[in-house]
Amino acid sequence: MRWIISFLIAVVFNWNLIAQVRPGMPDFGSTVLFIVDEGGHPCGTGFFVAAKIPEDTSVYFPVLVTARHVLMKDCETLKDTIYLRANMKGEGIGLIRYPLKIEGRRTFFTHPTDKQVDIAVIPMVPDTSRYKFTSFSEEMVMTRKTISEEEIHPGDEVVFCGMFPSFMGMLRNNPIYRFGRISVMPEEKINLYDNKCKTTSPSDLYLVECFAFGGNSGSPLLIHLGFLRRKEIKVGEPLIDRYFIGGVVCGYFPEYNLLDTLQLRQTSTKTTASTENTGIAYVTPSYKLSEILQGDELLSWFRQALRKRK
Repeated sequence: MRWIISFLIAVVFNWNLIAQVRPGMPDFGSTVLFIVDEGGHPCGTGFFVAAKIPEDTSVYFPVLVTARHVLMKDCETLKDTIYLRANMKGEGIGLIRYPLKIEGRRTFFTHPTDKQVDIAVIPMVPDTSRYKFTSFSEEMVMTRKTISEEEIHPGDEVVFCGMFPSFMGMLRNNPIYRFGRISVMPEEKINLYDNKCKTTSPSDLYLVECFAFGGNSGSPLLIHLGFLRRKEIKVGEPLIDRYFIGGVVCGYFPEYNLLDTLQLRQTSTKTTASTENTGIAYVTPSYKLSEILQGDELLSWFRQALRKRK
């Protein structure tokens, strides 16, 4: 109620307020690139965040964020190399080769304490003279504190932007947008079963009512707070349509056809079991990404890179 009263007061004292509303969704697709193998076959999505170090917030380090499983060859083996499919300046698409190990050391960072977190952070930036892209600011990555302050809850609108393998684009990357709402933000971990690896891992996840599919892994999930959902509205201040990074898309929950499964058990014959998408995607919360960005290991890498730059 307080924000409604504040808004009405602001309108009464400044009739120009409504005219200053900035409509339209930002171009989130410009922050996204596609991760493929050497043959150009789709693997997943990545997006850029401009990370910073606490002691010098004027310096930013672009990092590429994706789902950790996108970097895996199989359940236990890391890929040697990934290829980043990015838009060129002007026209065309380029492939950037990126090794995941150099002299036996990984070239990416994961969560410092929680090994179940399906996020990888790669400190890299494409050649800005050749490639066209933008970055989210780290301030857009919601922490536990900002999630609480903004009162994020089930029912909030979300949108993600990522690869659609059936049409990635011939001349340019063409990321697809999917829209939905937060379904549940459980305080307990969710036991996530990996049908491919035959393992179960308890993970901190959000569930969202939003169709996801192969290629979406690593996409940024944006929470839409709109123009008016804020603690205070100042007279004469332009109303900005607010979005925050709420997490990283990692997969979806399938629904298996139980009739085919039953037939398989009764007849002992091989039967193709169909799977359906339940329409519920699972997302690694943004505070896990924030904990990587502000973790000692990555910050140490940033500081070392900053000293070399000077």
